[in-house]
Amino acid sequence: MQGQRKELLLQMLAESTDFLSGEKLAGELGISRAAVWKMIASLRQEGYCIEAVKKRGYLLRETDVLSAQQIRRALAKPWREIPIQVYDCIDSTNTQAKRQLSAGWRGEAILTAQEQTAGRGRRGRDFYSPRDKGIYMSLILQPQLRIEESLLITSAAAVAVCRALEGELGGELGIKWVNDIYRGGKKVCGILTEAITDFELGVVQSVIVGIGINLRPQEFPSELTQAASLDAGEVSRNRVIAAVAGEVFSCMQTLREKAFLPEYRRRSILLGQEISFEQNGIVQPATAVDIDEEGGLLVRLPDGRECLLNSGEVTVRPCAVQ
Repeated sequence: MQGQRKELLLQMLAESTDFLSGEKLAGELGISRAAVWKMIASLRQEGYCIEAVKKRGYLLRETDVLSAQQIRRALAKPWREIPIQVYDCIDSTNTQAKRQLSAGWRGEAILTAQEQTAGRGRRGRDFYSPRDKGIYMSLILQPQLRIEESLLITSAAAVAVCRALEGELGGELGIKWVNDIYRGGKKVCGILTEAITDFELGVVQSVIVGIGINLRPQEFPSELTQAASLDAGEVSRNRVIAAVAGEVFSCMQTLREKAFLPEYRRRSILLGQEISFEQNGIVQPATAVDIDEEGGLLVRLPDGRECLLNSGEVTVRPCAVQ
């Protein structure tokens, strides 16, 4: 009961833009003002910045402690009813989302964690996820798309993430087909999209969009030579999570209209570049030519033939400008 009251107290503070008196909080919670003070002290110990002013009450200031209430407060109105789950430490938010879908979860959701012990990237790679240094989040979507349209989800999510990060942090970001966000030639964000499909109906039932952002300055393992941090200063992770989620959900509403594709092409760091691509274990040189209307990468082979990539690994070839 005490834990529920503290959670409710935090929710009331998060939903208010002005001071709330101790008397009002005590009345709403059915406890004494002294008990309210003890809960406030406990929340402060957990990292929440709660201002107290005599004769005015308490006000929750923006803080970097991950909080469902603060994420919800920062979300655009259309998305504020979406369930939000915050974890202190988890193996992977994508893995947790898959567990929930397997257990019968229906509807959308936002999952985020302070730390991941088994963060995942594409092609079975790990995603480095140290505590408090980044944003590790997954969005559960219910797009009901045709299977052949599913590549558009990752493309749209990449554009949405760029918009959100530039809006919150400034700077310019580019996209390496199909799922990596770059700044200054270094990878600052990865996107992993996983789908639950119904092959009989030919539709994608549920989609998990995992987003890992290197937000704070950090030391990367030596093997992560292309990784870098956005070096964000005092910006709240709760605000960034809300901005990213809001942009992704917004893009998904108009996915079939493909209005994001011109921006995706403009942000591409591959178009016009000499690249190598891997398919079925074979590496071939090519030139990246265009992004087609389904999000595929059109490449030109050395003999002049063109082919369309819908999956595979793409690398900018040495000596090319990144």
